[in-house]
Amino acid sequence: PCHVRNWELQVHYKVHGKGRDLFGDGLAIWYAKDTMQSGPVFGNKDFFHGLAIILDTYSNHNGPHN
Repeated sequence: PCHVRNWELQVHYKVHGKGRDLFGDGLAIWYAKDTMQSGPVFGNKDFFHGLAIILDTYSNHNGPHN
């Protein structure tokens, strides 16, 4: 557990690639009590104690991509 009142997380990342194909669904940052367990929510279980910041970049409807 985190026992400090104030904390900060800095994340630096680069998204790059070639072509117009779709690869990936987005980005998730997990700050959770337990270690990651495989599941349906960006690779983690759907019930957890903590904080998740999820950037979903994929349109999950059936049909052409937006």
